[in-house]
Amino acid sequence: MSSTPLLAHAAFLSYASQDADRARRICEGLRAAGVEVWFDQSGLVGGDAWDTKIRGRISSCTLFVPIISANTQARREGYFRLEWKLAAQRTHMIADGTPFLLPVVIDEVRDGDALVPPEFRGVQWTRLPDGHTTPDFVRQVQLLLAGQATADASAAPTAGPAVSPVTSTPAVAAAAPAAAPAAMPRSSRTGSARWRWLGAGAVVGCALLAYLRPWVTAPTDSPTTQQTPSAAPATAAPTPPKPDPGAPVPAAAAITDKSVAVLPFANLSAEKDSEFFADGVHEDLLTDLAKVRDLKVISRASVLGYRDATQRNLRQIGIDLGVAHILEGSVRRSGNKVRINVQLIDARTDRNIWAETYDRDLADVFAVQSEVAREITGALKVTLRPSEQQLIGRRLTTSQNAYDWFARGRGLEQDLSISDQLSRYEAVVAAYTRALEYDPSFAQAWAQLAALHGTMYWFGSADPSPERRRLAFAALDQARALAPDAPETRVAEGNVRYRCENDWTGALARFTEVEGQLPNDAQLQANIALAYRRLGRWSEAVQRFERSVELNPKDRLASTSLVETQITLRRYSQALETVRRIELRFPGDEVLRGYRLMAELERDGDWPAFIQGLASGSAADEIDRLQRDFDRTLLSGDLSGTLRVLADRRFQFRTFSLLRNTGSAVPEQISFIRAEIAAAMGDRTEAVRSGREALHTFGTMPWSPRQRGLVRALAARAQLIVDPSGSVTELRAALTEMREFDKMILTGNAVPSARTLAAIGRKEDALAFLEEALAAPTKESPQQIRHDPLFRSLRDDPRFEQLLRSAPTF
Repeated sequence: MSSTPLLAHAAFLSYASQDADRARRICEGLRAAGVEVWFDQSGLVGGDAWDTKIRGRISSCTLFVPIISANTQARREGYFRLEWKLAAQRTHMIADGTPFLLPVVIDEVRDGDALVPPEFRGVQWTRLPDGHTTPDFVRQVQLLLAGQATADASAAPTAGPAVSPVTSTPAVAAAAPAAAPAAMPRSSRTGSARWRWLGAGAVVGCALLAYLRPWVTAPTDSPTTQQTPSAAPATAAPTPPKPDPGAPVPAAAAITDKSVAVLPFANLSAEKDSEFFADGVHEDLLTDLAKVRDLKVISRASVLGYRDATQRNLRQIGIDLGVAHILEGSVRRSGNKVRINVQLIDARTDRNIWAETYDRDLADVFAVQSEVAREITGALKVTLRPSEQQLIGRRLTTSQNAYDWFARGRGLEQDLSISDQLSRYEAVVAAYTRALEYDPSFAQAWAQLAALHGTMYWFGSADPSPERRRLAFAALDQARALAPDAPETRVAEGNVRYRCENDWTGALARFTEVEGQLPNDAQLQANIALAYRRLGRWSEAVQRFERSVELNPKDRLASTSLVETQITLRRYSQALETVRRIELRFPGDEVLRGYRLMAELERDGDWPAFIQGLASGSAADEIDRLQRDFDRTLLSGDLSGTLRVLADRRFQFRTFSLLRNTGSAVPEQISFIRAEIAAAMGDRTEAVRSGREALHTFGTMPWSPRQRGLVRALAARAQLIVDPSGSVTELRAALTEMREFDKMILTGNAVPSARTLAAIGRKEDALAFLEEALAAPTKESPQQIRHDPLFRSLRDDPRFEQLLRSAPTF
């Protein structure tokens, strides 16, 4: 035993070998949250030394987590059963009430049918379908470990109140001691306005065909700490309905009594132009509720699809959104009066819990919103903290005209898409500016305006000018002067730091500073994920995207960013499971279909099926058909056909027009792709001509600070195409600059650099660059690289295949 290191305060995962992938998923989710986990990934190697090590781990771990599944049911013998018996025996030597066993069920095995030691049945069980950890489960493990790890809870930071545990049975809970919650420090929380504009390029920059967009990187990019679980309640809550397969979070873990979705309010005003006012009341009420830490509140983007009250099925909406309660309402505005009707319904039973009608002066609308928020929290038996009461009770402005214009601008901003022209951005700016003309002290309007100017600066051709950057900072200064401690001001500062300064660390700090004030802000969770990706903190990014999707399951951008990150980390099995769930929510989405095809390619290795899958989508128009022709000819190795498509005057990359509107990192240059393909074909005349054309573009266009490092790499690659005998020093320096500046942007440019070197015949350099690229996360998958026609010159070298086979998963 002396050779076995003791893992104090660690969790031991015990599983059948057939469940290794799902067990690994649980392990990664816990480790990303800082939990020490012992998880054997080497398989059952056998031998006395190995057996001794396993026994030592079980005798020294703090928490034993047996993973129960159909596989464990089918195997009447197995080493995991010895592990289970050893853990069960150890419970007889542990003091009563001390948590040690935490059984986890990962599929449909019924608790009563499970073949487990009887000691397992006396504790609380958790269900994690397919091993997908939830924030509540992670927090539960942290809490249980802290219950034994902390001898003096009074010395520990104070945590917030507990919420319902993640459990699927009314079994006796293996609850931590009462002092445990105080021993667990909470991380801060933040909220964000319009995180999607940090991440929109994640959708445009699809890794589906990395060659096609080698320099288009997503302008996107702490483990999610959730509410603290408490001991199991004395009586079990009503069993929630079974979720549909598209639910991003299993219902057993996500649907708690303290969860609510606020559906869009009906506008009953005679003036239909007042719809923006009803939407503003709806959003402000939802925002108030989202500030309550002990509530789970679904984001506005996910409830907008239920605007038509005549088509609402509340039970199904509760299942779709993972909530127990639905709030419906209507607004009638007439002159200086307003009537607001609201009702709170239990979605599981269709039972009306609470309803009220408010007839007030228009000037009292903020007071009504605060009152409704307090009534709802009371109905759900949630106690508001003083800080939450203060935030909910704020009056944003004393000017009704200012509020009207602010609500109008906010509605316009929410309708923006990644392909919108500058004029639509300017319309939103004009609305916020009008609001500030009526009330220059409207701090939230200044904060929203600062973030919007930052968005316009970030996205290429929207307006990446120094003047736009100055406007962002000027608006931010106004917000700071008026409300320096308001969460909206802190979030705006994070957005401006991200978009205007490329200060990922500073942006992350601002976002997390106020996270506790905005615990249900899905856009904020995604903002934090995006910053983590830029910093190369990948597992933490995945957890934050998962939390964002949980709070905003209908948000396509958060969902696709989650899958994109999993693909980048080469977690193909996980990405395939995720995209299959998400596709049910976004049927016909071509980006998600592309990710699914990529994951299936890595699973099956069927390159012809991959090409056929790409070609099977329906073409929206002639340009789309040409794009598909480009894909088909390139991937099948018909490079002459690819050049013919590029020569078609009608041809343009589908992403090219979008990137010109939203300004992804660098707009695609067809001349560069033409040069690279010509070089691979040995057509030096065309390679040099197109390479010089690309160099001219790279050298003469104005580039923002975040574009310059990427353009430096592109120019270095174009120079090598023009002069294949040149030095790779500049290219390597450009990649190093990207690596130090932005880990996310590097993921889409390391392998393409090797591709250029292979195309011009620099075999040794290509292998060296490829080895370095594959040692880190990348958007290109091994199978894509293996079949890429521009890597054809490397296929006869065994080192090439070895590099692809040894590419690690992160």
